[in-house]
Amino acid sequence: MSKNISPARAALFAIVALPLAACATSEPINLSSQFTPPAPKWSPATDRVEKNAHGSCRMHLSGVQDVRADTQSMGTMVERGVHAADSVGWVRSGVKSLDRDPRLSFAEPAKVEFGITLEKAYIHSMGTEKAATVVLRATYAPNDTQIFRGDDNSLNWNNTASETQEGLDAALARALEALDQDIVARCAKAG
Repeated sequence: MSKNISPARAALFAIVALPLAACATSEPINLSSQFTPPAPKWSPATDRVEKNAHGSCRMHLSGVQDVRADTQSMGTMVERGVHAADSVGWVRSGVKSLDRDPRLSFAEPAKVEFGITLEKAYIHSMGTEKAATVVLRATYAPNDTQIFRGDDNSLNWNNTASETQEGLDAALARALEALDQDIVARCAKAG
């Protein structure tokens, strides 16, 4: 039996091994402190009708805090650490995007006042998939808190910083969708 490798096998090895070697970097992934929201789900016609018919729900964000043990660690992607220098800024920019909903605005006097605590935020890869989770706690009053969880499970194509950011942004967006609905319901009760 010959120990020479055929050109076809060598090419196949190169096709498989080179992309894997490119992914083997151990350089950490550094995240942006700005949340990038998905495209809005509201149409211009709906915006006009809802704003004119229901008015704007005024809200006030009293603060954002991160209570995780390591406020910079956001998980790992194929053995690369994921770091956020400003997780509070990232969550704050996400919460501030709630005013894209035509029913909501950050204005005084507020009908709904709340603070946000980042309880969990992480992403990890499993083979060719990535999973991100964000858990927020909204505190409306000392004994009135609500938990909002967002998850994103999607393909991990190239283990890039942009894919990682998109996964965490998608998880945060899902948590914010539930927060949005809770604030709208509280505004309706407040009159």
